[in-house]
Amino acid sequence: MALKKTVSINVSGQDVEFADAYIRVAHINASKHHANAQIDVMTAPDGNVIKRDNVSFEPTMDSNFITQAYQKMKTVPEYQGATDC
Repeated sequence: MALKKTVSINVSGQDVEFADAYIRVAHINASKHHANAQIDVMTAPDGNVIKRDNVSFEPTMDSNFITQAYQKMKTVPEYQGATDC
């Protein structure tokens, strides 16, 4: 599972746009009370990481943490409008 979205990143004072950037959960640290997911934004599924981000959420025990991380990502303004790929 991953998401895709056009992402703009500031590089040396200029915005650089990456169409259909590949956004994936790279790592999760979680307990039953708190979870933190490391997000990698990449140029393509096998491309370079252009940005790293973190998303925190309070997990539930009724589904896996990775699915919950993607659901949370879609509520964060930066990733709203991202589509499943």
